[in-house]
Amino acid sequence: MDTEEEGPLFGFCGGSPLWDGNLTWYTDNPKLTPCFESTILVWIPCGVLWLLSPLETHLLISSRDKHIPWSWLNVSKIVGSTLLIVLELVELFYSVHQWSLGEEVYGVHFLTPLLLSITFVLQFVFVLVGRHRGQQTSVCVFFFWLAVLVCGLPEFIGHLTPPVTQLPAVGRMYFISYLIYYVLVVFMFILNCFADITPLHLDTPRGKNHSPELCSSFLNHLTFSWFNALIWRGYRTPLEHTHLWDLTPQNTSCDIVAKWDENWRKTTAKAFKRGESRTYASFNNDGGEVSVSGMAGDKHHYLSILPTMIRTFLSSFLWGALMKLSHDIVQYISPQILSALINFVEDENEVPPPFWHGYAYSVLLLLCTLLQSFLLGHYFKRMRVIGLQVRTGIISAVYRKALRISNSARKESTVGEIVNLMSVDAQRFMDIATYINMIWSAPLQIALALYFLWGMLGPSVLAGLAVMVALIPINGLVANRNKVLEVKQMKCKDNRIRIMNEILNGIKVLKLYGWESAFETQVREVRGKEIKLLRQSAYMMAGTNFIWSCTPFLVSLASFATFVYLSPDNVLDANIAFVSLSLFNLLRFPFVMLPLLISSMVQANVSLKRINKFMNADELDPNCVTRNNTESKPVVIENGTFAWGADDEGDKNTHTHTHTHTTSATLHNINLHITEGSLIAVVGSVGAGKSSLCSAILGEMECQAGKVNVKGNVAYVPQEAWIQNATLENNILFNQPKDNTRYEQCIKSCALSSDLDVLPAGDQTEIGEKGINLSGGQKQRVSLARAVYADADVYLLDDPLSAVDAHVGKHIFNHVIGPQGQLNKKTRLLVTHGLTYLPQVDNIVVLKDGVISEQGNYHQLLAKKGPFQDFLLHYLASPNEDVDDLGELKQELESSLGREVVERQLIRHRKESESDSIVHGDAKYGRNKRASENETLPPLTQTSEGSKNSEKIGETLIKKEKAMTGKVQLGVYKYYLSAVGLRYVAMTLVFNIICQMCIVGSAVWLGVWSEEESNDPYTRDYYLGIYGAFGFGQAISGFVADIMTMYCMVTAAYILHNNLLSSIMRLPQSFFDTNPVGRILNRFSKDTDAMDRELPLIILDLIWCFLEVLATMAVIIYATPIFVVVMIPMMIIYFSVQVIYVSTSRQLKRLESVSLSPIYSHFQESIQGASSIRAYNRRQEFILESEQRVDYNQVCAYPTIIASRWLALRLELIGNMVTFSAAMFAVMNRDSISGGKAGLSITYALSVTQTLNWLVQMVSSIETSIVAVERIKEYMETPQEAPWQITQYKPHKDWPQEGVVEFNHYSTRYRQGLQLVLRNINFKINKCEKIGIVGRTGAGKSSLTLALFRLIEKWDGNITIDNINISTLGLHDLRSRLTIIPQDAVLFSGTLRMNLDPLSEHSDDKVWCALEHAHLKHFVTTLSLQLQHPITEGGENLSVGQRQLVCLARALLRKTKVLVLDEATAAVDLETDALIQNTIIEEFNDCTIITIAHRINTIMDSNRVLVLDNGEIREYDTPATLLQNHQSIFYSMAKDAGLV
Repeated sequence: MDTEEEGPLFGFCGGSPLWDGNLTWYTDNPKLTPCFESTILVWIPCGVLWLLSPLETHLLISSRDKHIPWSWLNVSKIVGSTLLIVLELVELFYSVHQWSLGEEVYGVHFLTPLLLSITFVLQFVFVLVGRHRGQQTSVCVFFFWLAVLVCGLPEFIGHLTPPVTQLPAVGRMYFISYLIYYVLVVFMFILNCFADITPLHLDTPRGKNHSPELCSSFLNHLTFSWFNALIWRGYRTPLEHTHLWDLTPQNTSCDIVAKWDENWRKTTAKAFKRGESRTYASFNNDGGEVSVSGMAGDKHHYLSILPTMIRTFLSSFLWGALMKLSHDIVQYISPQILSALINFVEDENEVPPPFWHGYAYSVLLLLCTLLQSFLLGHYFKRMRVIGLQVRTGIISAVYRKALRISNSARKESTVGEIVNLMSVDAQRFMDIATYINMIWSAPLQIALALYFLWGMLGPSVLAGLAVMVALIPINGLVANRNKVLEVKQMKCKDNRIRIMNEILNGIKVLKLYGWESAFETQVREVRGKEIKLLRQSAYMMAGTNFIWSCTPFLVSLASFATFVYLSPDNVLDANIAFVSLSLFNLLRFPFVMLPLLISSMVQANVSLKRINKFMNADELDPNCVTRNNTESKPVVIENGTFAWGADDEGDKNTHTHTHTHTTSATLHNINLHITEGSLIAVVGSVGAGKSSLCSAILGEMECQAGKVNVKGNVAYVPQEAWIQNATLENNILFNQPKDNTRYEQCIKSCALSSDLDVLPAGDQTEIGEKGINLSGGQKQRVSLARAVYADADVYLLDDPLSAVDAHVGKHIFNHVIGPQGQLNKKTRLLVTHGLTYLPQVDNIVVLKDGVISEQGNYHQLLAKKGPFQDFLLHYLASPNEDVDDLGELKQELESSLGREVVERQLIRHRKESESDSIVHGDAKYGRNKRASENETLPPLTQTSEGSKNSEKIGETLIKKEKAMTGKVQLGVYKYYLSAVGLRYVAMTLVFNIICQMCIVGSAVWLGVWSEEESNDPYTRDYYLGIYGAFGFGQAISGFVADIMTMYCMVTAAYILHNNLLSSIMRLPQSFFDTNPVGRILNRFSKDTDAMDRELPLIILDLIWCFLEVLATMAVIIYATPIFVVVMIPMMIIYFSVQVIYVSTSRQLKRLESVSLSPIYSHFQESIQGASSIRAYNRRQEFILESEQRVDYNQVCAYPTIIASRWLALRLELIGNMVTFSAAMFAVMNRDSISGGKAGLSITYALSVTQTLNWLVQMVSSIETSIVAVERIKEYMETPQEAPWQITQYKPHKDWPQEGVVEFNHYSTRYRQGLQLVLRNINFKINKCEKIGIVGRTGAGKSSLTLALFRLIEKWDGNITIDNINISTLGLHDLRSRLTIIPQDAVLFSGTLRMNLDPLSEHSDDKVWCALEHAHLKHFVTTLSLQLQHPITEGGENLSVGQRQLVCLARALLRKTKVLVLDEATAAVDLETDALIQNTIIEEFNDCTIITIAHRINTIMDSNRVLVLDNGEIREYDTPATLLQNHQSIFYSMAKDAGLV
């Protein structure tokens, strides 16, 4: 090519052409023209800075921090910039001077220094402003100096070539000037590789453990080098949570939730504006959120979180999309470079191209792959962080919604289902965020590949396109099927988690009844259905993988076949074959990702609908209770009509989308004005609406008519106490600052002083989940103390005295509630069944069938002879109150009505009580709520009161979940493989190896084919046939391998889940006392999901990647044997990086898994106490606590993301070096290597980068995901309780026949190392004796029951029943022969019949008979489904009294010779108590009855009384004998109760 004499800028550059091919390309010593160096290579970096200046300006303006102090770095930058500006100005002035002297000076000598000086001034301004705005590093300025450095290098090298002495004066000046200039440029580039010091004024203060990411340079960000410290620390020592850095401000819940809430408000406002939503919204200024009541239009117009998600994360998403677009474009440059390399190797001209061309192509290929690595690394980092932020937003939204959801809507979502929204569904969005850009990226990549393939193969590529198009409908069918399977599978998963949640919450009851196997069977059945669906889904996935992994080969086969058949002149040479093959390989990723993306989108769509359904659920109306402080009275209800929501019996399956007044009201026409400082008692029969009145005042019910106004703060004491998993002190303070005087007064007033003395750490003792280590009375007193300490204006006390002893009740009334109590100046509304307190109250409200029938003081109502008098007579028929007080009440009634009238009425009321009075108020569940019922509270599981002093260590009851450290033990892998089946593992490996051999064989055969110059029919068909055979072998073996892998993994997941379930059901009660439900449930949700979904795919990918890496290395060595020299050190580096990374990654995953459980535990606790949280107005504190727990988890999750990117970048650099080495060796050996082998080597090398990276990711993922198996195995190795059946010691079917119970020097403790709770207990209970067991709190009464049922095992001595040592029996053999009516009536979701007889041992006739004797038959017959009537979670659709009667019916069904009453009537009203006592007397008169006494008067008719104190027997005799001894403990207790 001739040198161009003239051209663009020829005159401007002083006679130098802009480009001269002979000087630059067609030469062994390449140079650029002076004009090109002085113009293009100067303008490029200047253009970079000016183009990036808007971005830099935006970054400076949006910087939150301010003012970086002067430092050596910023001073050096300013000095360096100043020198460069001065230098360019000197050069400009020198040119002007030379021009003025008449020297030959050209335009380039003026423009270049002028442009550079202006650009350096701009950079100087950015440095100054950046220091002021707190910018520690600048990406734009970094790229500017990098561009200046790279573009200046050719001129710098060119200046060094001629000797300086040969240059003219002007040339010598420019030479010296450029040397100084370039040295300063290098200096400035080095300075910009570092970050400046921390700004003085930080928008978010940085803690001691702040992340180095905040103060790292752009170069460190680019290479993730700021993470090195944690990687090395994790390699040297197992990481702990304290080693991890704080979150950066933009990743904290506070920052994310603020943006989410702002955009949720916009979504809501937009929906209202369109009129698509018929909801009621209000904005909470304190919470910064929208409250939505009602339903959002119909199902097609729900408020969706999707617009909120898009608005919140769109800008970050677009930056990620830009990176992805850049990467996709850059990756298609590599095949073009490959084409040039193959042409270079195959060039057979007499004068071959110079070697530096090949080296230049190799360097260009390296730069191209490096750019891909950096773009892809930061794309994945950004998208995964977005996924993490999306999960944070969803968890926060679900949590807040759960605190606002209405009681009727609450029934539609169980705790387990809502937990799934936070764990599984939120995780789905996190997972899909990484690959969501493939929606547009995959079609773009396919289009680019087809475009370049058209250039290689021409119209033949249409054959390949036809194959792809033909597969689209198949993919659509698969996607639809997957969607259906996903919906069904999630329903099964929700159902399984719901059942497990109930089992774990009621595990004590299951053990007492010996029902574990029945509920285990329920879970297994649901799991079986889930596995069936999972297996179908896995097969669909295997089929999809088969189709799409074969697609690139089918496309290449179709294209090559068409190409060679179209014309005899179409010869498949190396260039066409391997450039096309590299393009087909690039096609593989979008085709593999498309089915995964579609599957993930289907799953995410299902999750979106589930979350939207929950987010659109009906909410409590914040305006149903006004807070007008100008009202004269603190509580005012005028013409109020209230309902709980849709009538469950009639509207159970009817979903209404708007507020409706057609629901059945619970309270009608309520008019109530409470005077400030007064004490109001609310009385009425069961189901009259007493508790509903409290709920109406709290705003928990739907106000259908009238108005409610409450002035001041409210404190609420529910009958079923809600206790947090926190210290006793924190339970009382309830997020308030501690006032020692007020606190101590609360402790004394609520009779907690003696409890603190026996608790191991006093008020610092940790209380377990739901108050597991407190007795019922203790929980109620803690709940009351919380209210007293709150120092509120209005107190709603929902029968708080029902669960405490009579003497304690009097103490609390006198010191807290009554006229002389601590709250005597406060406004108090007391729901009570204690008639003795009524004369002391200011006013009495009598409720009957949801209507206030009477109001007035005690004497006024007594004189009216109305419903109140009826109520008193009703309770006089139940002789369970203090005898003296009832005697006075009876005398008052006799003086008012006459003795004969009173006696006649008493007889009538007794008869009514014995029939069906309990059920009249509850004909339809869900309408009339018992006093203790709270819509969001399931029944609380109890342990003995003795357990409260069972902890030596004191504060800690709930064990902190520990993360394993070090490598996952080999035993975990063996355990998993044993579940998979070693035979199947071996067969899977064999088929994968065959598949990989076919893939390599096809590529090698293509290389051989490409060297064949002939295209005659025989040769063509021969090569094409074998090439197709390889593809067929690949397809079949790959499909079989995928199917077998999926089958094995799903089977293993089924086996391991069932093993876990079996183990959990057989763990001792102490395990459940010390481990939160959320932690155990996490094994069944998150860890099981990891086994179901993650592990199969990871193992599949791991096998594939490992074999592919081996194949790649083999192919490159086959083509260029010298590659072994490079491969060995690279593999050493590779292995080292992998070992260092896996140690850190594995531990981070463990920490992340452990940190998830507290989120779910806190969430469950919050749902159960939602009404209390709302009543005390503590919602914001609990939301903050939830966000802190999410942040705690993200502190582990964020480093996990960075660690994977840290690894990926380094591995891709190794892969890039493999590619570079393969290219270099091909260039160096071009005389001895064919184009086919060169193409084969480089093509495989190009694919190794991703494969190497993916392999280590899979090795790490298998270690991190196998942690799920490790955590499951941990529970399976936890010591279990005794066997359920022991064949050789199986008792006779009629045992026990007598019911003689004997304790022989029996001692026990709760766990190893703890104090004895029962000491040397030695007594005998004779046949049919009725024994009462009494003792003050902590005496060990309930421990005795646990010992009898072997929930705690003996330490010494033994217990015999009918002369059989119970410790020799199987647990179910023992427990099924004993009957208990526990203190807490725990019911499970399912049918009524299932709750009565889960083992289906009795006929329907027997069940009806039991219901009749339990006074429930009338109620059940009013239900449409009768025995099949559905019971909701926790039995929430039955009143407390009804639940206790269900427990009585259970006992009647079983009716063994030994009956234990564990404070069975402590939490029920007197009416229910009377029914239970009467039934027990009539139906169990031939049984031995052991009663744990709560009310002393209930055991006064016992044959003997056992008095326990501090775990020892103090007294054991008849009640009369003990009462005769005025020094006895029993006498003092009876005296306290007012019985003597």
